[in-house]
Amino acid sequence: MILKKMIISQFKSIRKPIEIDFSQNLICFVGKNGSGKTNILRSIKQFFSKDHYNNDFASYKLIYELNDDEIKNFSDEVEFDKEMRIVEVETSYSDFRATRVKAKIHELSISKWENQLNSLKNKVIDNFDKYYRELNEITIEEIRKKNQFNSRFDIIAASSFYDYELNSNNSKIKLAEITHTLEKFMAENFKKGTININYDEIQSMPYLYIPNLKVLSKESVYMDPLLASFSNINYDEYDKTIDGINRKLEVYYNNAKKALDEFKQIVQKIHRIFSNRLNDFYDEHDKKNKKYNSFLELIKSTINYDALYLDNESTLLFQSTNDYYNRKTDGNNIIYRCATKYLKTNGILQQGEDIKDLNNISDKRKNQIKTQINKYLASIVPLFDKDRIISLTAILSEDGKTFLYRIKEKNGVDIPLESTSLGRRWYLSYIFLKNSMEVDDIIIIDEPASFLHPDAQKQILLDLIELSKTNKVIYCTNSIDMIPSNLESYYFVDVDDTGSIVKHITISNPTSIINDIGTNTYKELIINKSVVFLLVEGKSDKALFETYMKILKVDMSKYHVYSLGGAGNAKIIYNFLKQSRTTFKVILDADTKSKFISLDEIDSNHKILVGIDSEEKSLEGLLYGEDRTKYMRKKKVNENLVCKATKLTDFTDTTLEALNKIFIELGIIDRDLKPV
Repeated sequence: MILKKMIISQFKSIRKPIEIDFSQNLICFVGKNGSGKTNILRSIKQFFSKDHYNNDFASYKLIYELNDDEIKNFSDEVEFDKEMRIVEVETSYSDFRATRVKAKIHELSISKWENQLNSLKNKVIDNFDKYYRELNEITIEEIRKKNQFNSRFDIIAASSFYDYELNSNNSKIKLAEITHTLEKFMAENFKKGTININYDEIQSMPYLYIPNLKVLSKESVYMDPLLASFSNINYDEYDKTIDGINRKLEVYYNNAKKALDEFKQIVQKIHRIFSNRLNDFYDEHDKKNKKYNSFLELIKSTINYDALYLDNESTLLFQSTNDYYNRKTDGNNIIYRCATKYLKTNGILQQGEDIKDLNNISDKRKNQIKTQINKYLASIVPLFDKDRIISLTAILSEDGKTFLYRIKEKNGVDIPLESTSLGRRWYLSYIFLKNSMEVDDIIIIDEPASFLHPDAQKQILLDLIELSKTNKVIYCTNSIDMIPSNLESYYFVDVDDTGSIVKHITISNPTSIINDIGTNTYKELIINKSVVFLLVEGKSDKALFETYMKILKVDMSKYHVYSLGGAGNAKIIYNFLKQSRTTFKVILDADTKSKFISLDEIDSNHKILVGIDSEEKSLEGLLYGEDRTKYMRKKKVNENLVCKATKLTDFTDTTLEALNKIFIELGIIDRDLKPV
C-alpha cells in the first residue's frame, strides 16, 4: 500500500485543504516569508510524529494506492477505484489512524428502511392531525346541531364537557412537536444524497409525549330530569352521535400509535444491527468487521514513519532545553544517537556499554571509544569548511562519566560545539540528524538556507538529492540555490484572505520559480529577443557597464544590461535564455569558488569571468588609482557617481585598459576601441 497523496486542512494558516503528492521523494515548497510554508511542514511533521504534544490539530485525508494482493484481500470490505486502485482514508487526531473509509461493510446501512420509516412518519403525522382536528370539533353546539336540540337546551350546565372543547392553538402546537421530532430524526440519519455511516453515533429515537386517548362519555352532557321532560331530545340519536365521534377518535389515535410503535421498533432494530451485540444473525458482519479493522491496521503501519524535523532554529540540538511540557531535553541526544549508531555498525561498542554513561567502562576502553568517535566526527566536517576547521573532537568530561564535543579552528579557536557560529551549528545539526536516520524515515527541513553561505547551500542541496534516493525529503525555501535544476515540480505557497494557498506547479521553464520566490522577474528579458543581453551580478555592475558603453558611443538599442540580483540566479536565468534562443553573455565576478561551480553548467560561448587578473577578482577590481577612491563605496561601485561619467577622461588610463579588455572580449568593441 502506497501513500499517494495527503490533503491537509484546519491547521493554523491552512484553512482550505491543500493537497501534497506523496509519490515524490523530494518535495519542495517555495514562497515568500509569511506565506505559511512553516505551517505546512509542521502539519506534516505532526502527522508522522510519534509524540503529539501540540494544541493545534490538523485534519488529514489520505489517498492510498493498493496492490493486487491488497485488492484481493479487501475487495469485499473496502470500496476503491479499481482502475486507479485508489482508496480514500480520513484520520482523526486522537491516535492518528484511519477512522473512516468508503467501505462495503458499512453498506449494510439503514438506507433500506428509509422509505418504510418515511411512510410510517407520514402515517403518524396524518392520523394525529385527524385526531386533534376531530377533538377540536367536539363542542356543545356541534352536539346540539347534530341532534336538533331546541333552544331550551341552552340552559344546560355543560361544565363537564369543557375539557373536550380544545383550544385549536394547543392542538397545532402538539402536532408541530410530533412532526418536528420525526422529521429531524430522519434528516439527521438519512442525509440527502448520502448515507450517514457514523453508526456509533446514530441518533436515538427521541422521547415523544403522546397524551392518553380522550373519548367523549355520554354523561358529559348533564340535563336535569325535570327540564328533560319538557324537551323533545332523542336520547338514541344522542348516543349514536357520541359513539360515532368516539369511533373516529379511537381509529385515528390507534393508527397513529401503531405507526409510531413500528417506527420505534425499526430504529431499535437499526441500533441492534450496528452495535453487533444482540443478534447472532450478524456474525458474518462481525467477521467482515474484523477484516475491515485489519485493513485499518495496515493503513496505520504505512503512516508509522519516524519524522525528523529540523527548523531554522534547530541549532538548539546542541543545548539542553525544555520542551512544550517543560520536560528536559538532552542537548547531546542527537550526537549520542549518531555516535552510538556508528560504533554499533562498526562493531566497536560492546554489549552493556553506553557512551552516555561511562561509569562502568575502563579508562582504556573509554580512550578506544573516544578515538573511534573522533574518527566519525572527522568524517562529517563539511567540504566547504575544511580550510577552516582543524577538527571536531570528543573529550572526556571532568568527572569521566560522559563525552563532551568541541570544535578547533585553524585560527586557534577551540570552543564547545554549541558555541560555534549559527550557520555551522545548523549544518552540523543537519549532518547529525541525517546520520541518525533509518531507511524510510522522513526528514522535514524548514528553510535550510537561512544561515548558510551559497557554497554550503549547494552542498546541502546535493546531499538532499542523494538522500531522497532512500528517504522522503520535505523542505521549504526561498533561495534559488536550494532548488534542484532537475526538479520536475514544486509547491508555490502564497497567502490570501482565506489563509495559506498552495499551487502544485510543473516546471516548464525556470521563470516560474524566480517569480514565485520573489526575486527579479524576467519581464525585461522577454520584451525583445533581437538584442544582446549582458547579465551582470548587481545594480552597480549594471551602472558601470552602461556608463562605459555610452562613453564609447555603443548603440545601446542593440544591447540590454540586466542585473541578476545576485550570482545565485545566473544558472536559472541562463537556462531560461538558452531555451528562448536569445543572444546573451553572463558576466560574473571570479571572487569565489561557487562562481566556478555555477559557470561549469554554462556554455563557454555565453560566459565570462571578470577580475581574474585583479587582486579582488571582481568588477570592482577593474577600478584603479583615483577611480577606486572616487567610485568605490564600501567595496561596491558607487553607481550614482559612475552614472555621472560622460567621457573617457573621467577614468584613469589603467581603469580604461582593464575595461577595454573586458569589452573587447565581450565583442562590444573592437581592438581599435570602436563599437562593433
